[in-house]
Amino acid sequence: MNNAFVDELANLEQLSLRLRPKPEVQIAIGTRLTAAFVDLSRDERIAATNRIAKAELWKKILALSGYLAETAVNMDDPKLLKCALLLHVIEGFTYDYRENFRRLVLITYAARDTGADFSSLVGKIAGLGTDTAGKYLRQFAARDPDYNQLSSFDIRADRSTGMLRFVPA
Repeated sequence: MNNAFVDELANLEQLSLRLRPKPEVQIAIGTRLTAAFVDLSRDERIAATNRIAKAELWKKILALSGYLAETAVNMDDPKLLKCALLLHVIEGFTYDYRENFRRLVLITYAARDTGADFSSLVGKIAGLGTDTAGKYLRQFAARDPDYNQLSSFDIRADRSTGMLRFVPA
């Protein structure tokens, strides 16, 4: 497996999510990890997903995807949404697809806010990981939009500080 991906995985393992990481840390780790993943062969990408499942990194990966969705809105940078979605491909929906859906709704909200086409992003990356990840991403994108609202997951968008934060409703 590519050393760059292994190195970035080690960086993610060291990242504390007890407090929200600074946007530049989120972006650095997220973009380097996803770029290294995309550079892997298909077999290596599947092995990477299996490695992540064994290391139980799913919580960190999904949290990072949510933080990147917030940062995409706060920086008005829809390119970060591709990175946030790729984190779901990397994680592979290996723990519980409902946890992924809970974070994907954040990305959907951020896509609407930044003018990005969520379905188009899914179409571009769904085939990069496991068949399971691709299936769930396409399934989520095809759902009735009423199911993909923040309120469906007891989440709300808080802008009271001038910056978007997803918080419990």
